[in-house]
Amino acid sequence: MRSTSPPKSTGRSACRAYGVRVFLRRRRFALDFLDIRNDAYNPDGRYLATAYALPYPDQSLDVVFLISVFTHMLTDEVRNYAKQIEPVLRPGGRSFLTAYLLDRDTAKQFGFRAQEHSYADESVPRIAVAYNSGFLSSTFAANGMPLSCGPLWGTVHGSLAQTALDHDLMVFTKRDQQFGRSNMYADSVAPSRVACGAASCAAVLLAP
Repeated sequence: MRSTSPPKSTGRSACRAYGVRVFLRRRRFALDFLDIRNDAYNPDGRYLATAYALPYPDQSLDVVFLISVFTHMLTDEVRNYAKQIEPVLRPGGRSFLTAYLLDRDTAKQFGFRAQEHSYADESVPRIAVAYNSGFLSSTFAANGMPLSCGPLWGTVHGSLAQTALDHDLMVFTKRDQQFGRSNMYADSVAPSRVACGAASCAAVLLAP
């Protein structure tokens, strides 16, 4: 899903889930079908997620949303997506993602493990997949997108929840090579908020 009609005003979007919803409501979107194989949701898909390249020009996007994507992807697939997201983001661009994180009390819900991921259903692993936040942070950082917000805990953590989402939320920001830092607003924006950072904003939403 990609934005086709960005607004003309600069705005700050909350890192919290309601900020993502506001961001989406204010833009019109066109749908691109990415025929990626997934044994739970698209078993006849044409492409493997471990080798797929996003079909967008380099440095063409300000924001990439991954809403309930890594909750259905295995370790090598996540690594490839992080690798593919970095080129399409502009310097200072952001990737918002939701995930089931094992950092707190959710590990017992994901009783099987392979590589860096844990999963709930042995017969269909991609039904529900979880990661440690450290793995996601190091993977994105290795691809030039260090963590800039989060983790913010979802409702799966009960009273610890910081968003209205079931999943947890993390935000990664592509380094601005000119200045050698990941966020031109880092000194002026509180940790719980992020800036859109452009007069017009191009975005893509990846979803299963």
